[in-house]
Amino acid sequence: MEKVIQEIMTSQHQFFPSIGYGKDYRYRDEHIIGAALIYQKTPIHAAFFKLVPDWGRGKGPIRRDFHFD
Repeated sequence: MEKVIQEIMTSQHQFFPSIGYGKDYRYRDEHIIGAALIYQKTPIHAAFFKLVPDWGRGKGPIRRDFHFD
């Protein structure tokens, strides 16, 4: 688990004001994609997924693209 958390913390990320309290963080690197809601330095919600290289290329499930602005 520590390896996964370290990979998340070192991945490219951006944050945006949330609709309510806190900030929405979006993470992405070569192997992981995810998002988290952080309020007063406390994670309220987080979801992360391992990227599969063949997804979206006709060899696996279709996924939505994750965009950074």
